[in-house]
Amino acid sequence: MSLTVVIVTFKSDHLIENLIKSIPEKYSVLIIENSLNKVLKKKLELNFKNVEVYIPKENLGYSGGVNYGVNYAKTKHVFCLVADVIFKKSTFFSIDKICNTLNDFAIIAPTFNDQSIFKNYIERNVNKSKTLNIDNNKILEVKEVDGAAFVVNKDKFKGKVMDDKIFMYFESTDMCFNTIRNNEKIYAILNIKFDHMGLQSSDIKYSFEIIKNRNWHYCWSKFYYYKKNFNYILAISKITPNIIKSITTMAKSFIKKDHVSYEHSKAELSGIMSSLLNKKSYYRPKIY
Repeated sequence: MSLTVVIVTFKSDHLIENLIKSIPEKYSVLIIENSLNKVLKKKLELNFKNVEVYIPKENLGYSGGVNYGVNYAKTKHVFCLVADVIFKKSTFFSIDKICNTLNDFAIIAPTFNDQSIFKNYIERNVNKSKTLNIDNNKILEVKEVDGAAFVVNKDKFKGKVMDDKIFMYFESTDMCFNTIRNNEKIYAILNIKFDHMGLQSSDIKYSFEIIKNRNWHYCWSKFYYYKKNFNYILAISKITPNIIKSITTMAKSFIKKDHVSYEHSKAELSGIMSSLLNKKSYYRPKIY
């Protein structure tokens, strides 16, 4: 076995079994269960011989969940996934073979079936890009891949794969930025595809609190990313449109007595202010 699959979950009971069934049994599957559901752990480990469910002491977010899973993985190559992705079984065999053939990479990812809205990778400058062909798979050197599905080569990371100060959002951007800065390679496999449902990792019945949580962390992480990797002034310029948007929407929602919109915009502003004041990424979804 040369590939371990790590899946980070939070209230993902409605999705996780179908995703596990799409993974060939030869691969070990480690699930980092951020909603701390011990009943789900017992159920999955009973029904799937290749699955281990880890219950951390607290909700680690996506970055912390990835780091936790990669740390426990016994293979060099670790395929990190969110819960709302759809794969064919053959994809795992193909990616495993590519990883072992290519070897000299830090991160590699398959690509979205539907790229009409956006691609899950960002190309490098033309003169820096390199295209490879492995078993008729076109592999493009890129500067960034999305965090929904990617393989890491543990040998290329001296410490943690992701910055776990980031609870969610911008974690893969930060990971890729620092990977390139360390002169390591990132690839996208252009003809191996998967579907990402998007914003469906957690059950829809928790949508109010999940959106509130996402709004808070998107704004906190955006400012943190630019401050960490560039400078405070650039971070201010990047977050200013979000400040204006959140205040404007809060005012309109207050007048219209739209409680949902008001709370979601308030969460954005709270995340911004917390990041500006150098507070930790402390907000957690209030779901029990």
